Amino acid sequence: ERSFGPHHPLLAALAVGLVLFVVAVWAYWRGPSELRESGPELASLTEEASEADQEAAASDESLPQLSAADQGTFEQREIIEGPLYGPFLPPEMERNEVHMRVGAGDTLTGLMDKAGIFPPDVIQILGSLKKETNINNVPQGAKLDLTFDGNKKPVGFAYEPVPLQRYVGSLSDGTWSAKREDVELEVREYGLAGIIQDSLIGSVQALGERSELGLALASLFAWQIDFARETRSGDAFRLIVEKRYREGKFWDYGRLLAAQFVNQGHTHEAYCIDVESRLRCFDDEGRSTRRAFLRTPLNFARISSRFQKKRFHPVLGMFRAHHGVDYAASTGTPVWSVAGGVVNFAGRNGGYGNMVIVRHPNGYSTAYAHLSRFARGLRKGRRVGQKDIIGYVGSTGLATGPHLHFELRKNGNYVDPLNADLPRGDPVPASLRGEFFAFRDVMRERLRRIDAVAKAEPDTDEPSGT
Repeated sequence: ERSFGPHHPLLAALAVGLVLFVVAVWAYWRGPSELRESGPELASLTEEASEADQEAAASDESLPQLSAADQGTFEQREIIEGPLYGPFLPPEMERNEVHMRVGAGDTLTGLMDKAGIFPPDVIQILGSLKKETNINNVPQGAKLDLTFDGNKKPVGFAYEPVPLQRYVGSLSDGTWSAKREDVELEVREYGLAGIIQDSLIGSVQALGERSELGLALASLFAWQIDFARETRSGDAFRLIVEKRYREGKFWDYGRLLAAQFVNQGHTHEAYCIDVESRLRCFDDEGRSTRRAFLRTPLNFARISSRFQKKRFHPVLGMFRAHHGVDYAASTGTPVWSVAGGVVNFAGRNGGYGNMVIVRHPNGYSTAYAHLSRFARGLRKGRRVGQKDIIGYVGSTGLATGPHLHFELRKNGNYVDPLNADLPRGDPVPASLRGEFFAFRDVMRERLRRIDAVAKAEPDTDEPSGT
């Protein structure tokens, strides 16, 4: 058998361990002994400090006096040295938002996957949303806002497929629910005044407004003024319009409530009120600003040839009657029907090229020739409304360049569209005449004040309100 010698490694290790154990025990008992010995001294120091604090509190003179500047520095230092973070929020109470827009080929499923939402959550979210709207046909440009908690778990969403129509959803007790929420806009009324320099649209834009406002003003007076040939530099306008704001940012224009347009020295007025839930506009005497027929069938074109009994035809090289008005415009410019009616012809018609004829009440008809193409779905027998698009400017048939040939007929006889005395729409209803004239007086005074207000507030970002 193998025996252990005095220098065996195991015995040496046991010896070292025993020495360390003895040292540890000695240190344990030695520490409390020293503390017990110093206890009375510590107690004495504590009592002295307490007495000093009581003396300092009893005498204001024992505290150093701080100047106002020192106090400010002291307070600022206290703030700087204070906690850098506010109260701790549990992850489930934190909120982070992701804003996305639908692009070409995108789906709601794909967008949520890009945002890091797991498939089971995606299924539940879409399940709640499809109860309110169609989730398969997602329009390009639609908005999707997703809300996550601190654990990156989805807790809410807002889906806006079209402007001002929003669907919101939230997670509660593990269940998703969604509802439709129409976006409300703030409406403000503004007054605007300007002078025509080059064009109506350009003059409106020079005032910081969008071109839509100029088009709305032109449409309001489209039955009184031919903006293609009658406007002049120096003509002036005033108007009162509603502006709509979303979350404090301009969204679009609302109703055009009142306007005045001075054209070659003659003032045209329009005041708009609700009649049977529809906005209708009347002149200062209560007559409708609308007529059965618009003055022109397209926007801001140049008249290249007028109604004449004898005109030299540039293509045929001979003199012949010109029973209409030619409007020079770029190929593709939209052409609309000047009045409501029924399409009597739509097709190719010899030298007229592509042509549309619309039959209107009371024996009237209008013709539109040299079109590049017809409006989608237009055919004989289809009913069209005033200002419905029926085709687009072109140069088909006997034409030297892109233009629209426009004709007006009364009981089969040609009538000069520029000088025709066309019937008006209905006047203000008798039951609303008092209300209308009171509204007219208020708006007329507000229009009069616009120039003065604008001059008094030249630095405002928005047109001056009245």
